Amino acid sequence: MSQRAQLLKNQFEMAKTVFDLTVGDLTDEVATRRISGANINPILPIYAHVVFGLDSMTNQVAAGGEPLLLSGNWAERTGIARPSFFQTPEWSEAQYRLDGLRQYSDAVFASLNAYLDRATDADLDREFSSPLGGQQTTVGRFLGGLGIVHLSAHSGEIAALKGVQGLKGLPF
Repeated sequence: MSQRAQLLKNQFEMAKTVFDLTVGDLTDEVATRRISGANINPILPIYAHVVFGLDSMTNQVAAGGEPLLLSGNWAERTGIARPSFFQTPEWSEAQYRLDGLRQYSDAVFASLNAYLDRATDADLDREFSSPLGGQQTTVGRFLGGLGIVHLSAHSGEIAALKGVQGLKGLPF
């Protein structure tokens, strides 16, 4: 594993720890509640979006394969019926399964770790056209920039949604 891949792995492990602690005490009631007057999805669609996004970044963009969602019955187990890289209005309409999302999240992070364990500097330097605007970027920049920021930003979003429901948002 390259030093850059090890750094990414360490950063993702820290972000995953915060994410897991943030979503660890969710119940279906809390995770599906719509906040009156708010212009934001409930927690479960955001959770599904975060995990599918990382799945797509890892297994489709970085590794060049198919997302895990398309294997192992994950779509049925999670309720992610119409995945999109973007959090479209359809994300809020699906009926997600919290336990399935937790298991899918663990599988996605395991696949990310496996990718990073074998990633070389050449893998991380590979250029491609980003799904966000089409500009050229590298796999390392995409994972390290968007991947970690995406996970962390949505962890905060979920924490805020828990907070307005009277729960402790962030775990610390």
